[in-house]
Amino acid sequence: MQTVRITKMFRNQKRVFIRWTKKRLAIALELVNNPPVIFLDEPTTGLDNYAIKQCMDLLYDISKEGRTVVCTIHQPPTSLFQKFDQVFILAKGLCVYSGSPSELVPFLSNAQMFCPKSHTPVDYLIDIVQQNPETINIFASNTENGKANSKRKAITPNRTRESKNIYEIYQETTQMGLSDMSVEFPVSFWKQFVILLSRIFLQMRRNKSMLYIQFFHHLISALLVGGIFFGVGNNATQIPAIFKFCICATVFFIYTYLMTPVLLFPLEIKLLRREYFNRWYSLKAYYMAITVSGLPLLILFGAMFLVIIYFFTDQPMEMERFVLFVAMGIAVALCSQGLGYIIGTLCSILKGSIVGPSAIAFLLALAVYGMGYNDGIEPYMKFIMKFSYVRYGLVGFCSSIFNERAPLECTDEIYCHYNNPSDLMKEMGMNGSQYQNQIIGVVIFIFIFRVGAYAALKYRMSSEFSTRIAYYATKIINPKEC
Repeated sequence: MQTVRITKMFRNQKRVFIRWTKKRLAIALELVNNPPVIFLDEPTTGLDNYAIKQCMDLLYDISKEGRTVVCTIHQPPTSLFQKFDQVFILAKGLCVYSGSPSELVPFLSNAQMFCPKSHTPVDYLIDIVQQNPETINIFASNTENGKANSKRKAITPNRTRESKNIYEIYQETTQMGLSDMSVEFPVSFWKQFVILLSRIFLQMRRNKSMLYIQFFHHLISALLVGGIFFGVGNNATQIPAIFKFCICATVFFIYTYLMTPVLLFPLEIKLLRREYFNRWYSLKAYYMAITVSGLPLLILFGAMFLVIIYFFTDQPMEMERFVLFVAMGIAVALCSQGLGYIIGTLCSILKGSIVGPSAIAFLLALAVYGMGYNDGIEPYMKFIMKFSYVRYGLVGFCSSIFNERAPLECTDEIYCHYNNPSDLMKEMGMNGSQYQNQIIGVVIFIFIFRVGAYAALKYRMSSEFSTRIAYYATKIINPKEC
């Protein structure tokens, strides 16, 4: 029995030590960016008396360094209660006392409520408001619901910071611009960018399973597509198959690089909200870091996929065509990734898994519309099709392979309808399409989606902005409620 008790005691001490370590870590995380005001909800919960004393001593030392520490504590002991400079006691949403701890007993005496020596002043006041709820309004009106100190004498205008209540401190902080979103950071933008980029690369290196999944996904997909269209590149009888091959390459880059951020980025948003709220770094530095960190793997794996399918399908062995083909694939991947960040920022994983494929289906429909009509596409549809970057990507792939290409020979048949690749381009509504125009169109969409993703991220991080949008939307729908 003695051994069991000692073991249980050791386990309890171990649990308290772990809790206190977590408390210190949480406080340390709040201090990373040297904030002027720190809010702590029940920092002493789950700790023993010794750990509570250590915790409050730490917070007391922090407050003496020029920071404002705001804590919520239930029934603090007398030794802990005396460490506070300013106390707010709440009952049913109203402030029944606002002032220094030393003024609480005189405050109660002035109200003909004498605190027994066997009670702590806080416990005595809590017992009073619980037994006599009507006293809550009396105390709240004395303190002006927390806007005035509960003292026996009038409040003088020249008060020290310790005697001011939190409402006045917040007003001063707002006037100094410390509560503004444009707060200055301790380190420069580039320093933030380098640290964030290093952290992301470290996370990527540790998450080896994700790297393996991406590698084998690109490799297996490349072998599959290359095997399906094996050796069709220089066969005049297989010109339609080459066109289908371009569609497959386009669809691969769209789905792969759009759905990845749609499914993974919402998980990053939860961590980002906490760190950005604590002003550890600017949103611009974070967004630039995630943009740059995604480029190496995108280019490496994307180029691997394109090289495999290009040589497996026996496309023209011309360096210029090969470079244009690879460049278009990387551009489509970057464009799809930007659109994926927009959806992943604004939607949850569940909603994004619906919105993402729906957007792809719409863009693909615009991309292949009118193929087989020759030049019979309606003018208004030509204008609408310009809003699909998938169309630019598909036409770019076809242009890199077919434009200015000599007629192919019919090896197995006497007549080949598409032995001249320009005939296929004309029938598919791509006659006269220049590769330069297609790559410029994709680059423009890359810029639009990247800027849109940053704006969406800014919207998610700005509660003030989202509240303003909701207010105006409600005002338009139902003006009477506003």
